[in-house]
Formats: sequence, structure tokens, C-alpha cells
Amino acid sequence: MDGGLYEELEAHTEVRLGLAAANALSTMRSQWTFVGGNDELVGELTAQLAASDPYRSYAAKVLELADDHLTRIHDGSEPFVADKAFTPEDARALERAALVALTLDADWAAPVPRILARASVAPDPAVKAVPSQAAAFAMARAILAAPTPESVSALAEATSNTRHAGIKKKFTRYTRDARRRMATRPEVALRLDTEGPTKAQLTTWLKSLEGSWAVAATWPAQRWTHAAFAAPVVRYSEALIWQVVEGPSLLGRPGEFRDPTGTPVQVPDDARVRLWHPAASTEPERAAWREHVRESRLEQPFPQAFRERYESSDTDRLVAAGSVHDVRQVLGLYRSEGWQHDGDGTISRGNQAAVASLGFDAPMYPGSGVEQCHPLGLTVGAPSFTAQGIRTLDAEPDTAALSELLRSADLILSASTIALDENEDGYEFGHGTRGAQSPAGVLATRRVVLEHILAELPTGAATVTSRHVEVNGHRVSIATGRVTHDGDPVEVTPRRRHGLWQPATDRLLTTIVGTVVALLDDA
Repeated sequence: MDGGLYEELEAHTEVRLGLAAANALSTMRSQWTFVGGNDELVGELTAQLAASDPYRSYAAKVLELADDHLTRIHDGSEPFVADKAFTPEDARALERAALVALTLDADWAAPVPRILARASVAPDPAVKAVPSQAAAFAMARAILAAPTPESVSALAEATSNTRHAGIKKKFTRYTRDARRRMATRPEVALRLDTEGPTKAQLTTWLKSLEGSWAVAATWPAQRWTHAAFAAPVVRYSEALIWQVVEGPSLLGRPGEFRDPTGTPVQVPDDARVRLWHPAASTEPERAAWREHVRESRLEQPFPQAFRERYESSDTDRLVAAGSVHDVRQVLGLYRSEGWQHDGDGTISRGNQAAVASLGFDAPMYPGSGVEQCHPLGLTVGAPSFTAQGIRTLDAEPDTAALSELLRSADLILSASTIALDENEDGYEFGHGTRGAQSPAGVLATRRVVLEHILAELPTGAATVTSRHVEVNGHRVSIATGRVTHDGDPVEVTPRRRHGLWQPATDRLLTTIVGTVVALLDDA
């Protein structure tokens, strides 16, 4: 194909755009869209283009042209030449058009999955080369930036179908990340794209629903009823607790909603609904729902009634004094949890509902050469702007979103903990720990030691699981020593003298054993 046609069409469109859209297009044309970099900037630029009628018309047209072009290559009307279907410039133009279409969740986004599928596989099943790697990756990046149920399913299918090893490898990662990002788009996350969804699609749906807490998602009541209680997912939704915004909490299915006491609840058609979260509830309501779940033996698709809850006052407690962490483990965890590297030793995650920033005394990027680190602090808030236009985190965060961000931070910190440094006044890499054992290895060793120590207790007094010691209805984290009961944090003063042996070199293990003894003594 002669190069630059779509880019030329885009340039002709640019002269008809308003100032804001023209500036946005100019900025986006000057650099590759880097999803996972400055996502906020990409979102703002895309919104400017999406608001422009001339650009929307152009975008719909080029997506249609690209779809037709690939169709002709696949049906033999045009010759197949490896990686020559589109120029790199045209692929970038297609990416911007697809990004706007998916952001708007527009009907004219329908060609995007077809372009992705046809650009990533050759017409001849024996050929591993593809019509256009540039266009295939362009569509995948657009889907990653603005995922919809249909486009994520198409990306997963393209991953399975492509015979190009490099594309398959990148698409696998893009699919995983796109499924996670679906939760940031609550307006589309509840929608299923098929009547008979696969197990992977149902898992994505549930993960998106669980992730809706972190963005303080709410839905119009009628859309929620239609999407959340569709036949393929009704069994999940009727096992979850929902809440009318500024109204009562409820459980059941349409026409049969009830509160924890069994009183019928009506959901007004003009109401908005959100997923109930224990952190945004009162203590009596939490207790009532937990009792209801226990008595009815309700199996929820993910932890809700007994979910761990956190408050802003937990930030200091989560950053344990003297804790030593494995840098590689921190890197893997913060990426999988949706955090971003902000430079040097700081990572952050958030949106307009809540933001958290976690600092370490070591670089948080691959290849830094540093193996161990200390956390320096955890700050939380919500975005706001001063009179001078300076962005701060002084606004009050959404309670449920804040709890979820702190839960994520707790996971990163607890799962990457190696040990407690015995020198809390100063830390040097390579000192204060007993070898470069992985966090998984540390936990495995600690479990074995605990099983031997707690064997001295009466049978059944305490049970050691993969990550906790369970005693008297409480759970003591093997990684951090944190104690919870039904998801709520509990303050326990560890017993210092109890007669049980433990290695003096592992201060955290000493704390855990003392905590278990204290819980047994208080029973």
C-alpha cells in the first residue's frame, strides 16, 4: 500500500479541528502513545479528540478503510506481502482513531477487533509472517488504553490465533493488562460481549467488578439491573451486597432485594448503585451482613462481607519499621497491582477517587542492580488543585477506594518482606539480613519453624496456613504479623514471656509467636 494515506487524511482533518483538538492531535502525532507511561495525559488528549465532530468522522472512515484493505488481502483480492499492509505512519494514525473509538465505546469501533485479527495473522496458515505488525500492535495498544469487553475478548483470541512468536508474547502481556484495566472503565465493565461467555470472560467480569471499588464506580439503576443480573452472571451478583448511593444496602435479585434483617428493599429507577464495601459502612451494618452471610452459608465470588478494611490511619502501621524487602518481588507485585513508577524509589496508584504513593530507599525499576530495600513512607489522599493551579492530594478520598489502595499496598509490602532489619537506625544494602533468600523462601521457612514451635500448644489451638496463623477466629499474617478478625484489624500486644522457643534472629517470628500466645491467653 502506498505509504502515508491515513496520515495524510488525518493532516487534512487537522485543519478543520478546533484549537483544543488540533493541539491534542499535534501532541499525539509527535510521540508514540505510551500506555502505562503518562496515562493521564493520554486520556486528556484522547478526550479532546473525542469531542471533535470532524475527528470522529475521520476516525470512523479510516478504520473502515483499514478493515476493507485487510479483508481484500485475506480473500486474495490484493497480494499478501509481509509487514507491508500499512506504513508505520498509517499504523500510528489508526492507533489514534481506534483509541478515540474505544474511549467513546462507539458503534463505529466495530472494525477494531477485525483489524487486530487480520493484521496479526497471514492468509496462508503455513506462513508465520503477518500483514502488519505495526497495525497489530497499534490496535493492541489502543485496546490496552481503553479496553471494552468486546475488544479484550478479540485481543485474547488474536493472541491464540497468531503464529508470530513475537506478537504472541506481547499480546499475552497486553491481554492480561487490558483485563486488569477494565476495572477503570466502570461504564463498560459490567457488559458481557456474548450470551455464552467463556471462563476467562467471566473471570475478567468478576475482576472488573471487584476492581470497581478502587475507582468509586457507580451505575444507573436500570443499566445495573440489566447488566449485573444478566443470565450468565446472575449467580454471582445475587451473592454480592450492593448499595443504593445515599441509600440502603441490599442483597438478592431484582424484585427480591432485602437488607440484612430480611426487610424488602426497593431500588428507584433514577438511583445509582455501587458495590457495598465494609470500609464505607457502619459497624452495626457490617456485623449484620456478616451474620447474614454466615447463617445463610453464602458463597461470595470474591471477599466482600469479610474483606479487610483499611483507613488512612493505617499508613504508618503498614510501613513497618526496619522491614527489609526484596526489590524484584516489589517490582513484580506493583506492576501486577496496577501501580506506576514515578521516578527514583517512588511508586503510585490512583485516580480521582483516591491516590496512594509508596516510597522506598532504592530505585524501583528493573536493572537497578539493587536487591533489597526499605520502605520510607506511604501517603494517601485525593487529587485537588490550589488557587495557583498546583496539583495536591489534599482532598478527601473515597472511603472504599482508599481502603482498596491500602489493601494493595499491604499486599506489596507483606509479600515482598524478607526480614526485619536489626539495625533500625541505619540501613545499608546487603546488611541486616541473613542472605538473599526470596520472600517465598522466607515465608516457607517461617511456616516450617512456626509449625514446630506451635506444636507445643494444645492440638487445634493454632493452625498454620500458607500466609497466616489462624487462632481463635483471628488471622495473624506470617509476612507482617498483622492481626485481623473478620477482615477488621485488631491491635494485639505480643506476649514477651511464654515459654515457647523461637529463633532470636527472626524478630518478626518472635512477634508472631508472642501474638498467638496473647490471643490464646485472651480467649
